[in-house]
Amino acid sequence: NMQETNKYWGYYTTIFVSFFLNFQSFIGTGILLTPIFLAKGGFLPFLIMCTYHMIINFLFIDVFIEGMQRCDVANQILHKQKQLENLKEEEEEKKIEETLLLDEDAEQEDEEEQGEQRRQIIEAAPESDTEIAHKSLDEERRQPLLINKRLKKVVSLTPGIDLFTIGKLTLHPSILYLYNTLIVLSSIGLVVTYSITGSQSIVELISQPSYVSQYIVTPYTLLLTGFVIFAYFIIHQFISFVTVVKASALSILVIIIGIISFKVNSPHWINFQYIFETYAVNSVMMNAAFLLLPQIYARVNPKKTHVRAFKYASLTSLFICFLLILCWCFFVIRIVPQTGEISLGASFDKGEASIVPISQIIKKHYPQFIFIVDLCNFFVVLSVTLSFLSYGGSLRHTADGFIKSLMEMKEAGEKGQSKFGYLLHKMDCLGHLDIVLQGSAYVFLFSIVVLLAQLAAKYVQHFFDIFIGITLNVASFIVVCSMIRASYKYGALDIPLAHNPILLKVLHGILLVSFFISSLFCMVYPPLKFFKPTMPF
Repeated sequence: NMQETNKYWGYYTTIFVSFFLNFQSFIGTGILLTPIFLAKGGFLPFLIMCTYHMIINFLFIDVFIEGMQRCDVANQILHKQKQLENLKEEEEEKKIEETLLLDEDAEQEDEEEQGEQRRQIIEAAPESDTEIAHKSLDEERRQPLLINKRLKKVVSLTPGIDLFTIGKLTLHPSILYLYNTLIVLSSIGLVVTYSITGSQSIVELISQPSYVSQYIVTPYTLLLTGFVIFAYFIIHQFISFVTVVKASALSILVIIIGIISFKVNSPHWINFQYIFETYAVNSVMMNAAFLLLPQIYARVNPKKTHVRAFKYASLTSLFICFLLILCWCFFVIRIVPQTGEISLGASFDKGEASIVPISQIIKKHYPQFIFIVDLCNFFVVLSVTLSFLSYGGSLRHTADGFIKSLMEMKEAGEKGQSKFGYLLHKMDCLGHLDIVLQGSAYVFLFSIVVLLAQLAAKYVQHFFDIFIGITLNVASFIVVCSMIRASYKYGALDIPLAHNPILLKVLHGILLVSFFISSLFCMVYPPLKFFKPTMPF
């Protein structure tokens, strides 16, 4: 049907949107911050760590897309089963209605046999109490049919599979609560971070004092939140087109920095004792893609060619981002010394991005390239805004999945299968409970974002960086567990693009070990560095 077809993108739109939305998730402002972590260890240890994380995330995306397909097919089957149950109930109600009508006909025949006088009295009455009662009874019988028709729509807030539904289909209820909490906290943490960074970058772009960002952060967050809520169904195409501009700006930035680096060629050293300095930043920079993949896949046509295009576009985007990150870090370390007054080490101690020492060196020795500072500020503002929209959309998409689950519980409550669902059914007196819950969820989640952005701008920015690292890595570990569960529970289902079962088990094992280690590292390493800053690893 036409409506079903229109919710999917075309083949080339799938490639375009998948590539650039993933590019947006991999390349954020983190690329400007990363080089300062090379101050002690140098480029080669970073190269090893970055390559390791690229390979792990390459496998993670591959496995996640396979498991997402299984969950999507399973969810569709369950939805169709519910529709069939509703149809059966409607048929049973129709049969009961027909039986009652036959009984009414039989009674009328009996009444006719009792005499013409009684019939005349009944026919002469304009509208008897009996007919009124029959009309009332008929309306009462039709009410369940109207309810079932309304429930068939089941709150089509956003199409397709989502992270909440994936967890519900694959995880034990006790783990599901932790999983949902981590997904929401990760998304909120990322959105809060981009709110703060965005307001700060706007202040720098318009050359205003840094304290002004505290007054910009709230209106900036509210403006983008409105875009996420009210323009969600065009947000992906918008982000993709604007990401083309962002990618162009980054490419120009990398090329110019590369030209300068070959003129400067500052000496640098390598120290493998500090190889883990970049472990956390690499894991956060590349691990967040799984938050966006379900909302992209929801618009991908479930045909083999389209799913393959989605998968290869996502993986290609990851690889190109990996090359750009390496080039940027290699060029920066050739320009900026690792120690000294103007150095990566000094910027690390001050919490500055690598563009700060680069700008100072360019102003002093290469004034002809001074425009690169404004280009970099433009890149930061654009990148942060797009990241907010991307992860804000992910937060909304997960909330929509939760609302759809509540509506399914409401349906079960009408049949007496759920006490909480029955309570929801009683609350739905006007028939618009889905809209009320949807609006309440958005207001609650994004109010937290606005509040934390205002507080974090003043107090707890560093805490949020550690917090996001922990939640993302633990959530990734649980997602891998859910993918393993999906492969066993729904392994017999036909999906558009399936893996070899043996290879899939090997990939599951590699990812499980990797994300378990990453989760422990992000929990243990920051406290150790806090209490022992000179720790040589």
